[in-house]
Amino acid sequence: MTKRVQSCLIIPLLVLFFSAKAQDETPSRWRAFVNLGQYAAKIGAPNFQPFRLGVNLGASYQLNKNEKHQLRESFHLGGFYHKDLQTAVQLYSEFQYEWHVANFAITPLAIGAGYVASFSDMTSLEWDGTKYEKVAVPLRNNFIISLGSNLMYESPLKVANKPISFSLAYRLQVQGIIVRAAVPVMAYSSVQIGAVFPFFNH
Repeated sequence: MTKRVQSCLIIPLLVLFFSAKAQDETPSRWRAFVNLGQYAAKIGAPNFQPFRLGVNLGASYQLNKNEKHQLRESFHLGGFYHKDLQTAVQLYSEFQYEWHVANFAITPLAIGAGYVASFSDMTSLEWDGTKYEKVAVPLRNNFIISLGSNLMYESPLKVANKPISFSLAYRLQVQGIIVRAAVPVMAYSSVQIGAVFPFFNH
């Protein structure tokens, strides 16, 4: 991983961590998550060929005080590598409705948007008036739109005296712009599995 990608990952993480620690809120309102997922370059049901592993981590904050019907804002930092196209580092936020039933939490809709740092893994061609020339474009600043749903199981397990939950998520994410003339937007469908835990002790 390049130093630029490492910087894009580390700096937002530090900002997120210290801003969360500064909050004087009910402990159960903040929780952290880490997900691993397959990012398929298509719309709809994701496939697993080729295998394109990505990571997504961040924090979620409960906006209301209803434990069964929760409105949450989540903050995501993620990334994945798409061979011959890009290394994408994502920083975005989502608004979610979460319904708690027994030991399960169901999110029928999560919607959000944000920023993508796209480090190119390809060489672009540009017309100079007489011929095409190869032009390296190391970084593109792009937008991302995210739609999806989550299913979370609140398990009895604890790590460091904190309850651990497990999640399964689906996301359809639209990113632009890769190549303005040929690929104005790029869509990814991902299935993610992960762990969720509160920021503070209950």
